[in-house]
Amino acid sequence: MPHPQQAIHSLSLLTAKGHPEVHSTARGDIEDASTAAQAFWLNASKNLTWFRPPTIAYGPSYHSSRPTWFPDGVFNTCFEALDRHCLPNSSNPKPGNRPCVHHVSVMPEARNKPAQTLTYDEMLERVKVLSGVLSHKLGVKKGDRVVIYMSMVPECAIAMLSCARIGAIHSVVFGGFAPRELAKRIDDAQPVAILATSCGIEPRGVIDYKPLVESAIKYSKHPPKSLLLLRRSHILNHVATPVNPHATPTAEYDWDLECRTLPKAHRVEECEKMRSDDVLYTLYTSGTTALPKGVVRYGGGHAVALRYSMEHVFGMQENDTMFTASDLGWVVGHSYILYAPLLRGCATVIFEGKPTIPDAGIFWKVVEQYKVAALFTAPTALRAISRNDPAAELMRSHNLKSLRAVFLAGERSEPNIIKKYQALLEELGAKGAIVDDNYWSTESGSPITAISLSSAFPPLKPRPGSAGLPLPGMDVRVVNDDGVEVARGELGNIVLAKPLAPSALATLWQNEQKFHDAYFERFKKYGWFDTGDAGMIDQDGYVHVLSRADDVMNVAGHRLSTSLLEQVISSHNLIAECCVVGKPDELKGHVPFALVALSASEEAKDAQEVGLLKDVNKLIREDIGAIAALDGLVIGRLPKTRSGKTLRRTIRGIVESCSNGEYSHKPVYPPTIEDVSIVEEASQIIAEYFRHRSRRSTIPKAKF
Repeated sequence: MPHPQQAIHSLSLLTAKGHPEVHSTARGDIEDASTAAQAFWLNASKNLTWFRPPTIAYGPSYHSSRPTWFPDGVFNTCFEALDRHCLPNSSNPKPGNRPCVHHVSVMPEARNKPAQTLTYDEMLERVKVLSGVLSHKLGVKKGDRVVIYMSMVPECAIAMLSCARIGAIHSVVFGGFAPRELAKRIDDAQPVAILATSCGIEPRGVIDYKPLVESAIKYSKHPPKSLLLLRRSHILNHVATPVNPHATPTAEYDWDLECRTLPKAHRVEECEKMRSDDVLYTLYTSGTTALPKGVVRYGGGHAVALRYSMEHVFGMQENDTMFTASDLGWVVGHSYILYAPLLRGCATVIFEGKPTIPDAGIFWKVVEQYKVAALFTAPTALRAISRNDPAAELMRSHNLKSLRAVFLAGERSEPNIIKKYQALLEELGAKGAIVDDNYWSTESGSPITAISLSSAFPPLKPRPGSAGLPLPGMDVRVVNDDGVEVARGELGNIVLAKPLAPSALATLWQNEQKFHDAYFERFKKYGWFDTGDAGMIDQDGYVHVLSRADDVMNVAGHRLSTSLLEQVISSHNLIAECCVVGKPDELKGHVPFALVALSASEEAKDAQEVGLLKDVNKLIREDIGAIAALDGLVIGRLPKTRSGKTLRRTIRGIVESCSNGEYSHKPVYPPTIEDVSIVEEASQIIAEYFRHRSRRSTIPKAKF
């Protein structure tokens, strides 16, 4: 018999397996909706408090020619996240007097105010006030856009909820983005106002945000009318610059002053009634080229899906605490720092810091202090922790008995990191605790695959190397380059069948054509949604996400996944992490090349590239085959985004240029980069490798 997770997934799908042609039209989507699936999602929607409950799960949209989720429902996300948890009831006259947000800042500059906790009542009061400032001082109305450019502080969450309360569309831009990148997002969203903090804190120190915002406004073709600035006066080595209400073209206002002086009559006591298919937020994805894509999220499906996932995927109960070590500027932060925990009535941790500052035990200290039930982080964070604390001594120094799961996402989790922390959780965590790898994207809004931690049935065992099973509403297929489904166990393109899950994007902001071109054009014959990822589904239905589709190498006619190679390479005891890319080769097309980062062990300090390459290739030949052996290897640091993703495309560009003798080629990298100096360092290391290799190839052979 199938596991309950598999049965629930099948029940929740709205597509007819084996009949992809029906996905080519919106009408086909609606007609394909089964009675059981309609009942499943309508039942899930009953966990929300609607001003007008939906009567259908999926049907014609008020705003678009395409169908959408719960189109006749009326509600408000802020009401769901805050107000309803604060309403007195017969058993508890003050239900909002419990933790809602724990803010933790572990950076040295924040030691004057390292932590604070806000209750649901306190969060609601602050949201009512800020909503009034937005409405009455800044003139923000329903449907207006508000750009939020803030550090990891509770006020960022308050700003998002305040926008939702009055029906404004928030667009959070990761604090510290370069001015020209911020200007691109301003011009696309055309916001009425910008909300910003005066600074953020990075490992290199305090970063002043106001000059960055001022530059972005200068570059922008559509500058906003107002800037509301939260001046962080308690940060060491930072003096918040004053605001200028008479500045042009953007008047500046002081956040605290405006909130303190807001007339009581201007507080927003009632939430705006929103249609389910009204836009809650836009969130921009970015790349190394072209303009960012503004992902549009409708409120109704988003709330239903996140509320469902918190209980039945993440296994969170009301009053549990969730610690998502991401940023509110990313989709993970939107979904699982803010909205999902509050929709479920949980407490959430807003963490300003890094996984190894002040030491590699900080995550475990936070887990112990706030009795965290679920930690959600990126594999790169666990790699950094493991590199600095290889024996897990710091982890063992904390009481982790509240911890039921560690969720990993953002990049592929290699099996050895899952196995290590699974063993540690079994030793140190709650009974039955697991490491739960899950797969999703900005576009999906919530996990596509995972191991469900529903209280209704025991979870399946993690399968290292897999990101779990498809979740309700996520119809995952693997197809070849022509769009035809491949057999289980075969590598191909990961796609989703329509209709997309309730949490998924509705379109791209003001760009319907780009929405079609970016996600549906490649496999338009079958109507698949192109995730851009490559992988396979094994015989038991587990999904294995192996790489981005453009990172599958063709080596002498053999399709090789870079992630599989990285998995084998990282099993070497001296290697902490690595990045494999294809190097152009006249004979084979491409051959594998690796940049590896060493562990912090004493033995690793003496490692040499030649000896390491020999050892690694021995592992590769044993596990994959001789065809996958590395052509070359260099030791260095891996350049990454601020969310922890390795910049594989950047490294590949460096390798391709250097292999062609272009040693001074300037690397291309996205604005989300964590540290530009690491890219420059990697470029120099790789260039020197190829220079040395070129010199060797030109030395005349000895004659005998």
